[in-house]
Amino acid sequence: MGSDTTSITSPVVNMTLEDMQKAWSGLGNQATANAGGRYSKLTETSKVYTGTTNGYTPNQMGPMKQKNFQEFGLYRLAPLDWTDDQKAKFVNQGIMNKAPGFDVSMGMPEILSAWEDLIKSADQMNRKDPDNPTWTPEDVLGTYSNPKGKYGTVRKGDWEYDIATGEKIKYVGPLSKTTTNTTIDKLSREDALALAKNSMSQMLGRAPTNGEVANYLDILNGYSAAHPGVSTTTTDIDPETGEARNSTTVNTGGTTAAGKQALIEEQMQKSPEYGAYQAATTYYNAFAQMVQRGY
Repeated sequence: MGSDTTSITSPVVNMTLEDMQKAWSGLGNQATANAGGRYSKLTETSKVYTGTTNGYTPNQMGPMKQKNFQEFGLYRLAPLDWTDDQKAKFVNQGIMNKAPGFDVSMGMPEILSAWEDLIKSADQMNRKDPDNPTWTPEDVLGTYSNPKGKYGTVRKGDWEYDIATGEKIKYVGPLSKTTTNTTIDKLSREDALALAKNSMSQMLGRAPTNGEVANYLDILNGYSAAHPGVSTTTTDIDPETGEARNSTTVNTGGTTAAGKQALIEEQMQKSPEYGAYQAATTYYNAFAQMVQRGY
């Protein structure tokens, strides 16, 4: 019992490595051509990505983002159809972002040139992932913007500064500051002499000696050093500007003229002369009153 067999010879079996490489290269070139030249060098008919619009899935079951494309030759002329407000917005955005080539004197030729450059840049960026383009000319223009803190901030004192520009970003210091000043009221020899004379004439019936004045001066200045005046000032800080808004000052401690006088008199009362003088003065005053009454 015999059987018929049919021999099928595949051309691939007899292909050399060089032939296979040429065939693969041809398939790649054909795929690029089928894509309308979108990812090769731009021509007038190359398709460029223009952004997304809202749409729906084919079965109408839900919303989706529809990617849009337009021929490069038409899209690069889009500014010709812009309103005056759209052209002004485009120019102002470029100037604010400090994008190269943008200035206040731009006319339509300069606008068309800048727009075409942005389209080409976006197309180059989209070649990283040709099947999922994301860059539009507007996106490219946005990369020139430099919002505060874009590259991070650094704190110096009470402020945060933009690392890139050195500009102040935000006040981060305390919302109030308190300062304290301490003062010591030191007396001169003349001050001590004036206080001593006033009290001593009434308490001891005589003027102070140089030694007593020096002693009183040491006592008074020692007391002032131990009881300094303290001035505490609290200042509210504006959280937006970091500047002082209002302040309140409270004074405590310190010595007064009456207190210094009382301190000297306290020292004089410790002198043996004080008791004798006061007794003599008391008796003398009583005797004088008796004389006046005729006793």
